[in-house]
Amino acid sequence: MSKINIFVARHGETIFNKKEYIQGQSDAPLTVNGHQGAVDLGKELQDIEFCVAVSSNLRRAVTTRDIILDHNKNKETPRLIDPQFGEYNFGEYEGDSGINFWEKISEKYGIDFSAMEKEDFLAKYDYLYHENDNPTAERAEDFKARLIKGMNEVIAEAKEKGHKNVLVVAHGIVVHGLIQLLDNSYAFNGIIQNSSVTKFTYENDKFQIQYVGQRTGEF
Repeated sequence: MSKINIFVARHGETIFNKKEYIQGQSDAPLTVNGHQGAVDLGKELQDIEFCVAVSSNLRRAVTTRDIILDHNKNKETPRLIDPQFGEYNFGEYEGDSGINFWEKISEKYGIDFSAMEKEDFLAKYDYLYHENDNPTAERAEDFKARLIKGMNEVIAEAKEKGHKNVLVVAHGIVVHGLIQLLDNSYAFNGIIQNSSVTKFTYENDKFQIQYVGQRTGEF
């Protein structure tokens, strides 16, 4: 089987990003800088002929995807939407200030999340769902399951249709989660920047990360 390249981009900066609010499933629009960041990324990726472009259902991802494709050499790239690549749902915390958010949650539960996430980035999200305090938040296991299912479906379609290059436009926690879930040999503890791309390859039934959070250079 030939190698499949999956380029997973994070959307451009939004108003919530700029104001440092918890965003999750809330759907703030791109800022002027966010729009320009998507344009710049589209120009960087313009020579990669995407066979298909998938975005989450949130408009910040859809808008970013469309801007990227507006600059791509393949003007006929099919555009799909898949909610499985939507951002983690913070439930009652959506719209709250993101400043010192995890420090406050650490104090609430008496757990050092900064140490925990160095070993397991997604582990801290187990604590956000609570049947009484935060029943509308997403369970971490459900989040993981939908990311894996979404990516497996992308690969299945790529195999069936012979896709070589696939674009997926999603969100920061989604990208970081995919890094952990698909290639745990890759150690990454940073922040996924807006308008950046993380490249996975799939070959011989195995995912491998080529780079993380790249905005310029060789793609």
